[in-house]
Amino acid sequence: MLEESRTNSIRNNTMVGAAAGTPGTLPTNWSSGFGNGISRQIVGTGTQNGISYIDVNYSGTATAATAAVIFFEAAGASGIAATSNQAWTESAYLAVVSGSLSGANSAWFGWYNYNGATYLGSQQTSNVYSSLNETLTRYATTALPNNTSTTNVEPYLFLSIPNGNTINVTIRIGMPQLEQGWFATSPMQHPAALSHAQRKASQGSHAQAAAPLHISTLLAHFRSPMPTRRARITIRQPMSPKDCWSKKAAPTVLPTVRQYEQHLIAVTRSVR
Repeated sequence: MLEESRTNSIRNNTMVGAAAGTPGTLPTNWSSGFGNGISRQIVGTGTQNGISYIDVNYSGTATAATAAVIFFEAAGASGIAATSNQAWTESAYLAVVSGSLSGANSAWFGWYNYNGATYLGSQQTSNVYSSLNETLTRYATTALPNNTSTTNVEPYLFLSIPNGNTINVTIRIGMPQLEQGWFATSPMQHPAALSHAQRKASQGSHAQAAAPLHISTLLAHFRSPMPTRRARITIRQPMSPKDCWSKKAAPTVLPTVRQYEQHLIAVTRSVR
């Protein structure tokens, strides 16, 4: 897989510091909000298909309209530095492992916007309520902070529970990620020191031995958050780096997926 350089601004996505109990202990740098008849239990942590996860149970009957919120980072000026002209993508693996979400009426990705220590408001970016099920699935949403005074964001997962509703649900949360960009890249696991996980941009190449006269077709499938009219493919002979061939071509635009264009490009070349 070829990907651009990205940073996961959530410092702890492998559940370091979590402990089972009622209410239990959330991973380091995480926090939560709940109440009005709703209690929280940390059921445990583990790994599924290589994804580090935590299981969190919410139960009780709401005595007032309330929210059960898990924050993946610190609040205020200690939160993730962000501005309103930046696109941010939040993602996490989620599953309902026991009980039901029927007592809630929404399950939102989003974040709190801050200007330093000043709270500016909650920004709900994507409601995943209707699609959450027992299969551990990665969900992602992209948005720009909606307050021009934003300097920091605090990403969350937010369950809304109406007054009088009863809930008992255990949600599995795996490897949450917040990265600057228009789409989610593959999960980045934080280092042991709980600092931001970074991935350098990757480059693609394909080496193939050529016969005295070899007809080669190179096919590339890539995606871009911006319309792409032209792309360039280069073929270089390794024994003679200066002897290379490059061609621009108009890629075929495939259906747009989550705010980015997909493209397919192919060129054919005789290589001696």
